Amino acid sequence: MLELPFLVGGLFGVRHTFEADHVAAVATLVEDDDRPVTAGLAWGVGHCLPVLALGGLFLALGVWV
Repeated sequence: MLELPFLVGGLFGVRHTFEADHVAAVATLVEDDDRPVTAGLAWGVGHCLPVLALGGLFLALGVWV
């Protein structure tokens, strides 16, 4: 049952990546960069690290949302 929140959160995250604000932000980053893959990966990691850190903190403290 613990998997369900992760699955739902992941699905909402995937849906959010295709919303207009994110598509415009990534398009702007990639447009002016010589290495669009590197820019995209940096952007993705920058979004992923805070989520993992906060999630790890919640797990360590036993916080349930």
